Amino acid sequence: CGEAGKAVAAKALSTHSSTVFSIIIPKLYFSSLGNSRIALCKISYTNPSSCIKGITERGSVFQFPTGGGINGNNLWHNEWVNLISLKNLFRAWQDFSAGKGNKLDVIEFESNLEDELLSLGNDLRSGSYVHGTYRTFLVHDPKRREIHTAGIRDRVIHRLLYNYLLPIFDRVWLDCSFSCRPGKGQHRSIECVERTIRQVTRNYTRAYWSVKCDIKKFFYHIDHEILFSLLCRRVFNPSIQSLLYKIISSWHYPATGRGI
Repeated sequence: CGEAGKAVAAKALSTHSSTVFSIIIPKLYFSSLGNSRIALCKISYTNPSSCIKGITERGSVFQFPTGGGINGNNLWHNEWVNLISLKNLFRAWQDFSAGKGNKLDVIEFESNLEDELLSLGNDLRSGSYVHGTYRTFLVHDPKRREIHTAGIRDRVIHRLLYNYLLPIFDRVWLDCSFSCRPGKGQHRSIECVERTIRQVTRNYTRAYWSVKCDIKKFFYHIDHEILFSLLCRRVFNPSIQSLLYKIISSWHYPATGRGI
């Protein structure tokens, strides 16, 4: 993390008599947004020399972004400003609107796109962004389902957060999860099932059993606090945490007080 960082850590450690030394170092990730993502990582050592040695060994992993110093507030601020930049808002719009060009509400939003995105960015920067209400309708595919959909403005924010969260969580998800992931999807899942069946049946020469099941009204029963706490295990920026909570708490199923 550089000679300056090692010197600061060494000076701080030399003033402590405790047998356990802990340091907090910003860990730098690079996301698909083209920007860096910061996470604070705590490392503990039993003595100052091993602590400095640990910093040195992790020099290629733990870095201080240029100009960021060791001020955590600067790191959070820079990441937040970059996330809600017009560039990333426009990319979120492009990703969200792909294939929806014939939708009336999408057409209306796009007719005033620049002003809409600038207004959205201003609300996010000032902290005045409030999630709108949901529209409810029924579909039959084939069973009857009640759908709740947010407005276009809010769905652009949903996509912005998806773009931010994907590189964080995609690497820890199971390979057998195919929904809403680049390079996955229905066709890949069918190919995976076909390969698995061939393997367990030894090329269709043995019988096998499969179980198809579903959790009744799963999304209606998701606990907001539990979901938020799970996100905060990997998302450390207070501004992004606040936005996530606004999204999570923007709707609940009346019968349970939960749900997304």
